[in-house]
Amino acid sequence: MERTEGAGPTQTMEDDVICLMCGGPKKADKRAKFCVACRKAIARRRSQRWKEAHRERVLAENRAYAAAHKPIFRERKRRLRKAKPELFSRGYRRHRERHPEYHRERMRQWRADNPLKSREYANRRRDRRLAGGGITITAKQWTDLLAVYGHRCAYCARAGVPLDMDHIEPYALGGSGDVTNIAPACRQCNTSKHHRTIVVWLRRCGLPAWERAA
Repeated sequence: MERTEGAGPTQTMEDDVICLMCGGPKKADKRAKFCVACRKAIARRRSQRWKEAHRERVLAENRAYAAAHKPIFRERKRRLRKAKPELFSRGYRRHRERHPEYHRERMRQWRADNPLKSREYANRRRDRRLAGGGITITAKQWTDLLAVYGHRCAYCARAGVPLDMDHIEPYALGGSGDVTNIAPACRQCNTSKHHRTIVVWLRRCGLPAWERAA
């Protein structure tokens, strides 16, 4: 077997054109023992081992980079979600099934941080279920309505208590979700009134709500 000029005692001409890892052809480069594909595979394995050994550092750097480039990541995710929505829906469902408590805690925290939006979305869902339409009152309209009533219950006039959206004409009786059919009510009045009209509710209770609250 012919040896190459200046080569070591075991290097032959065939070694210059054959990859020592996969046995496939490679460029005749004396400095490289492996083909391009095998060198890339070796580099990937080394990189993977280093990332596993320095996992916390890699995660911290990734989080810092994502925080510094939020618009880029947001736009990239938006395009991917639009192009392949099934990937996100499947992944989200799997994550919810595997980590139900995590998602429940996130939802509880979001509701606590966004009470107006949470109430608005809940009313929209209920409106679609009962009336087949969509509620029209928004978070801003609800805030303005609270200011009109002085942040007091529309029925007992109590202030400084949590106020819910009460539908003057109940949904179950054909009431709309328009702002003209909404009044702020404390939890006690809202629960007591339930799906009754004001007249029926007061007749059933026997006393006006403000007298009972006093």
